[in-house]
Amino acid sequence: MSPGATQLGEIGSSPIVAAVIFGVLASVAAVFVLLTVPKRIGPLHVLGSVAVVGLLGLGLWAAFSANPPAATTTTAVPANGVQFPPVGPSGPNPSGQPVPPSAPSPSGSPCRPSGSTRVSVTAPVGASVKGFAQACLAVAAGKDFSVTFKNDDTGIQHTWALFKDPSATDRLGGAQSASASITGPAQTTYQLKALPQGTYFFHCDLHPTVMKGAFVVAG
Repeated sequence: MSPGATQLGEIGSSPIVAAVIFGVLASVAAVFVLLTVPKRIGPLHVLGSVAVVGLLGLGLWAAFSANPPAATTTTAVPANGVQFPPVGPSGPNPSGQPVPPSAPSPSGSPCRPSGSTRVSVTAPVGASVKGFAQACLAVAAGKDFSVTFKNDDTGIQHTWALFKDPSATDRLGGAQSASASITGPAQTTYQLKALPQGTYFFHCDLHPTVMKGAFVVAG
């Protein structure tokens, strides 16, 4: 509907306008009737009739004015076009369903084998506080390998032992126990059989909470 038609519709539905139109039509009708009756009715009678009809129209207007139609409620919209408060769901998830957390991206191995079947690990000076110089060792799967353990921590005993996992219950090679430690400076080499692909664990039996690391067997 066009704006002009909307305005005319609002005017036509106004009680005041309706009352005025009714009064005018009634007055015209009364004058027409009075003019068609016998001439014995004089101008005074016509004016009296018009006054009565006018008072009737005025009464109708007063009645409608006392009970105006309910005002239409509108919601103000700010200049930026955003309605406040917002209507309906908002935000990045309008469905209202919980958004599952993003799956963490898989991390790669901490280190990769160089292709050699010989690796070495060092206990530096202060290793009982600093840990091994290498936190990760790696060899290729399916090949026997050797690990050379160097203890550079003068006068301090350390070991190097390989386990299946951090529980350190399944010993796979290296020192057989804490009693097989070496006192620095010294070194020893361990021969180990090929292992399946996976990530294993190594530590020093005498300082297991500090001197530890990952042992990667990669394809």
